[in-house]
Amino acid sequence: MFMKFYKKRANQDHQKNSLITLLIFLSTFLSLSLTFVSGYFSSESLFEDNSIYISEIVDKCVPTKDLMAVSLESVGSDSLPNSETEFLNLYGVFRQEKITFTSGYNLTKENSVTIEELENSVNYSVGYLGSTVSSNEYKGHYKDANYPVEFMFPCKRYDNVSMQTAIIGQHQADLLLEKRHREKSSGGYTSEDYFSLIASIINITIEGKSYPFVIQDIFYDSTYYVTGISNTVGDFFFTSYYFPNVLKKQNAYFMCKYSYENAFFMKYINSVYTEKDNFSIKCVKNKITKEFDEERALNFYYNEISKDVFVKTILTVVSSFLLFIALSLIFVFIKKYNILILISHSAFAFLPFIIFKIIYLISGNVRIFSEFGATLNSIFLLVFIVSNICIYLFKKNYVGKLKITESSEYEIDI
Repeated sequence: MFMKFYKKRANQDHQKNSLITLLIFLSTFLSLSLTFVSGYFSSESLFEDNSIYISEIVDKCVPTKDLMAVSLESVGSDSLPNSETEFLNLYGVFRQEKITFTSGYNLTKENSVTIEELENSVNYSVGYLGSTVSSNEYKGHYKDANYPVEFMFPCKRYDNVSMQTAIIGQHQADLLLEKRHREKSSGGYTSEDYFSLIASIINITIEGKSYPFVIQDIFYDSTYYVTGISNTVGDFFFTSYYFPNVLKKQNAYFMCKYSYENAFFMKYINSVYTEKDNFSIKCVKNKITKEFDEERALNFYYNEISKDVFVKTILTVVSSFLLFIALSLIFVFIKKYNILILISHSAFAFLPFIIFKIIYLISGNVRIFSEFGATLNSIFLLVFIVSNICIYLFKKNYVGKLKITESSEYEIDI
């Protein structure tokens, strides 16, 4: 009878211990797995995924492998942020000679802007330089007072000729001189040849209507700012305040092959263009030669980040609670906590990390193994292992000594 009772009791204890062990491993696994799931919903992981994808677009789809522009224009009641302010806010944010921002018209080539006299069927974009009233001497020529655009001649207004101004590139000036039958010397066109174009009229057709523009100056094609625009937008010329009110103005921000820089611009765009229904965002694809997923590239702007942050917070709280449950079960129910149990718990804790790493390597989805998720997992993992070590030391020293003391007192009483 006694043996039956003993076996039944032992069987119940074994089942109880198995259940406790299962609960410990299950809560540990879920806790450490949820760190990666919460990372998936982190705004940081969204920017991380998009920024890496754009860097891949620049590397694989852009012939020059340097830049990809993202343009925004107003479609609602809000107007675009001031161009000069945006330029100054972003000028030299990473390094001095790197284009970060420009504004203008037809940057995405969805409208029609042609120069009649050139007769080359080129659809031009138009860069915006604001007032274009002054320039400073710079390395033997001249530079705009506000923008890093270098001119052949001092920048002056010719409002008596036309309020609508065009600052054309040197390559456009060469073609125009050729069309005007200006003879080229053996060394190319001279400064006098180029100056003959200044203050002359050039007719520009915008959406089928012709407008007279005065050639205000000629810019050099080889500067970093002009090269950056050319490599993303294509052929263009600059204008000022008095551009015909026919096309919508666009602001463009320049992404590149470095993901951390792309993430910066994504966060910046979200902080400036907060009323998202009032703005349209597009990738400037004029110079891109291969197909890519534009929706994915622009997901950082359209995604409802506030909802994701809420989900991330809930999952982080649940993960913390499950970790607490696991550690509490270990502390309360595992009486004989030896080094073998400590090693097994610590080794098992790495399982979610390994699983999500493998999924990431197979899928290539950065959000599965985001920086936020991996960091949170590392913190929870460290807390779990250190807590297990503390429990092991506590049970080995304090509980062990307590048992020895109780045993001695019992012997004395006998």
